Amino acid sequence: EVATDAAIRSWVVREDEIERYLANGYQAELIAQGRNSGVTISPLDDRLMAFPVVIQIQPKRWALRLDRKRVTALRPSRVVDAIRSHQKRPAAKPEQIIEMLYRAYRRMVDDTLGKGVTLVELYDVLTLHPEAKRAYSKADFTRDVFLLDTSGLRKTRTGAVVSFPAATGTKGSSKVLTIVPSGGMPKHYYAIRFEGGSV
Repeated sequence: EVATDAAIRSWVVREDEIERYLANGYQAELIAQGRNSGVTISPLDDRLMAFPVVIQIQPKRWALRLDRKRVTALRPSRVVDAIRSHQKRPAAKPEQIIEMLYRAYRRMVDDTLGKGVTLVELYDVLTLHPEAKRAYSKADFTRDVFLLDTSGLRKTRTGAVVSFPAATGTKGSSKVLTIVPSGGMPKHYYAIRFEGGSV
């Protein structure tokens, strides 16, 4: 945290350097502090993830967002403590996630169930309005897909069954969503499909 402490002391007179540091050097220091404290923090899309908390560094505002909570105390040890506290909060409910995905999926396939669509395309449907994309990032979406996938819930209220088909040769593609849960191996997602049930 030496670099952070030095930065804090110079904020009053060197604002441009602080912003540059938050944009470039702060992420590595936060990840290292998390590792030293037993909290896994890893890059996810244009944000960071300390599962299930999504972290956004906002250099121009001298702030972070932990999910939707704004944090201005930027010392890495304090941020890691705040992350740990957020990790204990209830996550989104799988029942809500599956219904949200199902509604968007049906719009994409004109109610013709059984067709696979990419998750990236489904995310775009969910966030057509620019404000929606800011409020619900692709990192948030990837976390929610993972939470649903690992919950064991597979059926919507109307009985449609969800699956997440993989596609060979897509690893590293811009259409693949990747998440690294705490202490786990990376998990990759490409497509989603609903089958059966009543429309």
